[in-house]
Amino acid sequence: NYRLDLDDRQGDLVANTAACSGTVNPTPTTSGYADVCIGNTPQRGTIYGIDIRQRSTLRAFRQSIFTNTLAGDHVFGDGAWRLSWVGNYTESKDDRSVVGEATWDSPSTRTLRPTVAYDFSNPNRSNLTLFQTIQLASPTRFQAGNAGTAVDDFTKPLSGFTVLDAVDTTKAYTGKLVLSRDTAFLGGEATFKVGLQFDQRTKVADENSIVLSAAQAATIIPVDYKQFSTDQAFLGEIPMGYTFRYFDIAKMRAASEAAQQAFAFAPVTANNYDVREQVYAGFAMGTVRYDWGSLVGGVRVEHIKNRGIATGITAESEQTLAFPSLHLNYNVDDTKKFRLSFNSGAARADYDQMRPNVVINDANQTISGGNPAVRPERAYGVDAYLE
Repeated sequence: NYRLDLDDRQGDLVANTAACSGTVNPTPTTSGYADVCIGNTPQRGTIYGIDIRQRSTLRAFRQSIFTNTLAGDHVFGDGAWRLSWVGNYTESKDDRSVVGEATWDSPSTRTLRPTVAYDFSNPNRSNLTLFQTIQLASPTRFQAGNAGTAVDDFTKPLSGFTVLDAVDTTKAYTGKLVLSRDTAFLGGEATFKVGLQFDQRTKVADENSIVLSAAQAATIIPVDYKQFSTDQAFLGEIPMGYTFRYFDIAKMRAASEAAQQAFAFAPVTANNYDVREQVYAGFAMGTVRYDWGSLVGGVRVEHIKNRGIATGITAESEQTLAFPSLHLNYNVDDTKKFRLSFNSGAARADYDQMRPNVVINDANQTISGGNPAVRPERAYGVDAYLE
């Protein structure tokens, strides 16, 4: 992953409201980022002496779901009474681990950084051309030197190395029991049902990492990227405008093993949490069938208990919700049905929205995290249509 950081030197540009000609200046005193006064536009231009930020990342992980269900159906007496039940256990693992990620960054010396000419006028292809950067004196100015096609010919010292062990485990238990009875009711044939259900879902996010500085990373990985890469040509067919070298997977695995032997994993507390949701539910419903159609109505009541643990904090909340519904199905004739219904529902928050983590970023002036007291979104609807 090569990122040409065009706005790397944007702070060099001095705000000036004076009018300018907009003619091309091939020897500006700044990088020229967003500078119309040297002839740059949003679609075409040249940026002088900017940073290459490179990431070499190897991922290898396994996603898994283990689930099993045991169920039964029973009929009593003359068949009017029926009992059904089901039990389920599911365990899923969401693995986001990174075997190793090395980062490489251009040095601060401008002449060791590339000058980049960009042309974004074709929406189907973004063209970039790389040049050496020449620095002129009295006053200090910058100029494009010889064109280069290999991005790895530019100096990009090793700046860090990371190993990530991140597995989110979710365990879910479900038990459901439904008793039904067929009988006559208000001149029609009816089926009444009552049921109970219990659901418990627990998600544990467990993230640990080894984050090495440039000096620490230099003890396990070559500082020069060319010593960490292969001579494999680009395997894609996208016209890049430059060439690059793939990193050596075997060397990445060896570096990851060396890092784990020399350094210890540390928990990423900002991302770790343990969230559990319990739902105790009961319902009652009835279906009455007539020659002209049917009526279906009932109510479901849920008691929800949430518990979240993160950064040593435990937060809990609970509430009870009721969901009534009523449906009318009317046979207008042999080819048409009229349906009218009232329904209700709710959408509960996901696990990461219920976690009690709070992350404060002073640089970006943001606070992000979860809300253990978040309440479900409620919905009520009326539907009518002719079929």
